[in-house]
Formats: sequence, structure tokens, C-alpha cells
Amino acid sequence: KDPMEPGQTTAKPDLRGLFHFMAQLYTHKILTQKIMHYCILGHRQRAEKTESEEEAEESVESICILLATVGEGMEMKNRKTDIYYSEIPGYYNWLHDIAEGRARKETKDAGGRTAPGPIIQVSPSVKSAISSLINLRNAGWKKIPAHTGH
Repeated sequence: KDPMEPGQTTAKPDLRGLFHFMAQLYTHKILTQKIMHYCILGHRQRAEKTESEEEAEESVESICILLATVGEGMEMKNRKTDIYYSEIPGYYNWLHDIAEGRARKETKDAGGRTAPGPIIQVSPSVKSAISSLINLRNAGWKKIPAHTGH
């Protein structure tokens, strides 16, 4: 069936593809670093506040895709003048905490105050993506060749 026909629903947009596209726009200097920070922060909040594990995982994976492409540029660009530069280590610490099972969602208690909620759960493949991203950053953004076993 054609999703463009009246009465048909369209598929939910793929955030991972969108973030990959946005990363490419950033590398071509079409989007700014400020926009990248807002995307990361917005999806971090989405992951921390949603009740859906699927949405949380999608946001975390999308952030990994974005940072794998633009992370080096964000860290190297305007270290002294970028007001968002100090936020960057926190992104990786948060992702590391997710991979280690320590990052929690936010909830509201009966009085409306923010309280720690359940742990943000992600699949082994997303944990692997987080680990790869952190390893890439720790290696100075130099791609580590895959071991071929020869």
C-alpha cells in the first residue's frame, strides 16, 4: 500500500538517519555548533524523561551517531571562545554511565520535585556504539584499524 494515499499512516521518522544527515550538514558548515549542542541536549533530556525504553535508546543511539561524526570538530573548534565547550565532557560521561548501567531517568515525586528514576536501559548494540565512540575519542579521533586476525 502507498503511504501517501488518504487514510494511510506514514512511518515514524528515523532519528538515526536524521542525526546522520545533520552531522553531514555540520561538517559542511551549514549547521552551527550551537545547533549540535541543542540537538544533543534535547535528546539527552528526551532519553532521561521518556517512559519508553525504545525512545530513550533511539535518542542515545542518535547522539552517538552525531558525536561520532562531529565530536572531533566540536572539541577542536573555538576551545577558548565556545561557551558550550565545557559541556562536551559531560556528554561522554553521561554516555559512559549509560553503558555502565548508572545513568537514570528523571521522574517527579508526589511534591513535583525531580527525583532519580529507573536506569536508562539500552541494548548491547547501543552499548557497543557508546564504547566505540568513547574509544575513538580517547584515541584522539584516529580510526582504530579492525583486527583481521592475519
